[in-house]
Amino acid sequence: MYAEIVIDIKNKQLNRTFDYLIPNELIDILKVGSRVIVPFGRIKRTGYVINIKNDSNFNKNIKEIYEIIDLKPILTPELIDIAINIADNNFSYYYNALDQMVPRSLKLKYTKIAIPTNIDLLDTELKSLFGRRKELIIDNFNDEIKSKIYKAYKDGLFIFDTKFNNKKENDIKMVHLNTIDYNSRSKYKMEIYDYLEELGQDIELEILMNDMGFKKSYIEELKNENVISIYNKFIDENEKVEYKYSNVPLNKMQEDVFNQIKYNEYNTYLLHGVTGSGKTNLYIKWINEVINNNKKALLLVPEISLTPQITSII
Repeated sequence: MYAEIVIDIKNKQLNRTFDYLIPNELIDILKVGSRVIVPFGRIKRTGYVINIKNDSNFNKNIKEIYEIIDLKPILTPELIDIAINIADNNFSYYYNALDQMVPRSLKLKYTKIAIPTNIDLLDTELKSLFGRRKELIIDNFNDEIKSKIYKAYKDGLFIFDTKFNNKKENDIKMVHLNTIDYNSRSKYKMEIYDYLEELGQDIELEILMNDMGFKKSYIEELKNENVISIYNKFIDENEKVEYKYSNVPLNKMQEDVFNQIKYNEYNTYLLHGVTGSGKTNLYIKWINEVINNNKKALLLVPEISLTPQITSII
């Protein structure tokens, strides 16, 4: 049997699925929606299984899956379909779209464990692995022992489960802009700088890289130049986050733009302005005007981290 896998590669030419042979011991264990580790070139990469099939269009040199990460699928077929649709319609990488469907807690490292249903039914070799323990950490053993554990699982002699490692789930890396006076010949570093200045608040490093697509190497260069700082922050889920926003009056230029909108006609408008020119203030004024006239407005934000900020000021 074969698994159709989306691999963690951010390359337009490789933004597709790859077929891998499912090892015998993983047949009936590997499920659609699970993550696996596969050989790709000379290295190992992570991938999402989006389909399992009996045949492959590639008949030669099909490599075998190296290891299974998730004994229980972390993505449903519905979420996979949504992610693929998003990637197809928004020029995104398939792996990125799939990865955004996974809750943060499941992205942490966790341990795969095997619990015997009846230890007396195990063969002598497997039984000897327990000692005083009541469960086995699967990844602690070599491929031969793993294969025997998987076979015993198929025979109903084990129950598989997972345990999260001791790591603070809410301890995240944040990026802070240190200066508002920076210039560089690198357009990539300037894009990061302009984005942070426009954002006007600290942002998660993970969002900056994965959601916004900024490369870690350029972020590190900005850090080394002391343009930005990266620090750890513990997020209390019960803490209420408040954002301060100054609802200043419109200036002459903003007033001219504001008055050009015709609410009784259907038109598309593109608002362009340099950093700090007050575009957000105009958005809010327009939305308030629409609501005051007993109509509705829909505001789309470019990333999920901005949602609390926007909802608190409208």
